[in-house]
Amino acid sequence: MIKVSIQNFDQYLEPQDLSELYSLAAKWGNRAKIIAGGTDLMVRLKQHTCKPEALISLRKIKEMKTILPTDDGIYIGSAVKLHDLISSPVIREHYPLLVEAASKVGAYQHRLMGTIGGNLCLETRCMYFNQSEFLRGSFTPCLKAGGGKCLVVNGQKCYAVYSGDTAPALLVLEAKVRIGSLAGERHTRLANLFSGDGLTPISLKEGEVLTGIFISKEIATTGGTYLKLAERSSTDFPNLGVAASITLSDDRICQWARLALTTAGSSPFLVDEAENLVGAGKLSEDLLEPILNQTNKLTIMVKNKTTSVGYRRAMVSKMVRAALEIAWEKAGNGKGCC
Repeated sequence: MIKVSIQNFDQYLEPQDLSELYSLAAKWGNRAKIIAGGTDLMVRLKQHTCKPEALISLRKIKEMKTILPTDDGIYIGSAVKLHDLISSPVIREHYPLLVEAASKVGAYQHRLMGTIGGNLCLETRCMYFNQSEFLRGSFTPCLKAGGGKCLVVNGQKCYAVYSGDTAPALLVLEAKVRIGSLAGERHTRLANLFSGDGLTPISLKEGEVLTGIFISKEIATTGGTYLKLAERSSTDFPNLGVAASITLSDDRICQWARLALTTAGSSPFLVDEAENLVGAGKLSEDLLEPILNQTNKLTIMVKNKTTSVGYRRAMVSKMVRAALEIAWEKAGNGKGCC
């Protein structure tokens, strides 16, 4: 019988406010892991894919568990549970695209525990790395496990894939993030949170913590959707995720267009070519073709998931086309999203 145990750690720390959190993050640095809902971290501890000396809990920091409407948008603390986000009347009314994406994270139990910040800061995944310690011991360690090469491509670059569901929705909503440390706080575009590196996918510096997300007000005629490809409709990480946001004027002329993907590389990404839809009166093949071409060029897929590369690659164009068509239709009907 194979015995599975959770990785030992020396201390479980519960800061009471942001100031104490920043002090602990600075003191422990990379020797500690932040824990909020723990739906991803606890699995990693059980698989021994991370070995922190301490866990720093966000459970008692009220500011990080707040949804706060402002004059020009909304602030969401990074420790807000996905279930609370989905249930929030103000989020449901003004940001239904985010509700749709958050509703597709895992299963109901995951959403009860998991947080928006945790979903954004997911570690990249690979079928060679995200296994029990016993199974990983049956083959040569990969780059992410401290070995000398990527077992997928037999090369010196890690192709572990980012699989967060909420990231593409927040990217098309042009969200910004608040990052704090003892040195102070800074605000930056969500896209800057992701490094594109399979080994260290989140670009936080040592001692920094993601504390919140800000989204500006959406125009009422903005339509959006998030499409998820997965082997099962619940519990699974996506094999591909596509978010689209479209704003149409009263005479149905496109005023705003954004498109983003997840599980198509080591970080989620925006497809800039989608912005060329602005000024168009309809979705034509002439406009869709360059968007599909750029999306396929940006997409990086290798055999690091159980679903075949060929199938996932074939679904990219189909899902991008479908997401843009659905978002356009919703914008025209004034339905927003769900």
